[in-house]
Amino acid sequence: MDGIVYLEDQHTPQADLVTTIAKIGKTKTPFYALINKGTPDKKGKAKDGHQWWYETAPTGSDDNAHLEGGDTANNVERNLGESKNHYQIIKHEYGVTGSAKGKQDIEGKDELVTQGVTSMDDHLLTIERIILSSATPVQRDNLAIPKVAGKLGGIRHWITVENSVVAGTVALNKTHLRDMFKIGWKEGVETEYVFMNDAQKDALDNLDLDSNNGIYGKKDLRVNDYQTIKNFTYAKDVKVILTPHLPQDMILGVNADSVALVHQRLTEVEELGKTGDMLKKTIITELTLRVNNPYGVTAITGLNV
Repeated sequence: MDGIVYLEDQHTPQADLVTTIAKIGKTKTPFYALINKGTPDKKGKAKDGHQWWYETAPTGSDDNAHLEGGDTANNVERNLGESKNHYQIIKHEYGVTGSAKGKQDIEGKDELVTQGVTSMDDHLLTIERIILSSATPVQRDNLAIPKVAGKLGGIRHWITVENSVVAGTVALNKTHLRDMFKIGWKEGVETEYVFMNDAQKDALDNLDLDSNNGIYGKKDLRVNDYQTIKNFTYAKDVKVILTPHLPQDMILGVNADSVALVHQRLTEVEELGKTGDMLKKTIITELTLRVNNPYGVTAITGLNV
């Protein structure tokens, strides 16, 4: 089993770079920016993936009576589960010809630097889409013919019957939200964030629209723009985050401490040198997604679009 050392406890240029990248990309890649990041706490073989234990909440019992002076109670095993994900290598290359080296674009910016910024944006958006996907983990195999590239399982790979609410193609309502929040609450991992595409953000904003409309008089057109969901019994203060990288018929709930990105190799920019008359660089990241508690990820699926 593999532990994790969070980047906030590491003080290296590579860790600082990833932390800075996450802060800069907060708007375009909110899920990547939000969740914890770290590295494995021991040297393991990347081909074997990343494996961890998780513990579900105890349930107690209404049948626990013992005789005075009787035998001691039997030991109770912890409610441990086991999960695993595989590492994925993500690369983006960029470069300029010898003629363009040191030249500036029409805005006066260095051409190679501008390409690097664009490629880094593409790199982070690619990671965002992968970790928000429903992709199934694939173990790398360098001995197979042809070789097999490792792929990480996305967050929606952990959505099951036990941690989701099926809406049945009806429009979003407060009962859907309450029932989703209840799932994490029962396991002690309350939902802190909800991610959704524009269709469900519109549906959320339409809740209670009639009762709010007209408060400011007929001269002003006002609409709801819910940024926070507050005061549900099972989730007190939930941030609403809009993303284009989820299906239009679902809402994803997340407890931030329950998920983490584990970097086998932290993001870095490598100089590839010259190929012919081109100077090339590559951005490379090797990482996987860890779900510390499967009930820290919840969803409402099958909503009306």
